Amino acid sequence: MRRLVDHADGWLPYADGPEQVAASLRQLQELAAERGRTRPLRTVVRVNPDDTAKRYEGPDRRPFQGDVEQIVTDLMAYDGIGLDEFLVDLSWAARDAEELKDVNAEVYTAARAAGF
Repeated sequence: MRRLVDHADGWLPYADGPEQVAASLRQLQELAAERGRTRPLRTVVRVNPDDTAKRYEGPDRRPFQGDVEQIVTDLMAYDGIGLDEFLVDLSWAARDAEELKDVNAEVYTAARAAGF
């Protein structure tokens, strides 16, 4: 964390839960203040959703697994933390470019409609 605060322009954490990301961001901000950092530390959270055509039901559901509504609900849990950006990478699960384009548009539209 010291190297990040002293040398980096930003932080790219994995979306391992809003509470964990918020706690780590607070630690970084406190450390930055202690070390006299004056320039902003840009925070971009990355997530690789497991998009499914149907809603994922069951106790074994992981965050960002399921249909578009479930993915957007998981994104909304990060609202208000103070993040600069969210990088939602849907490319790994798409079968082709057309499907990737369609899923990206659907997630983007739903996230915007939800206020994210």
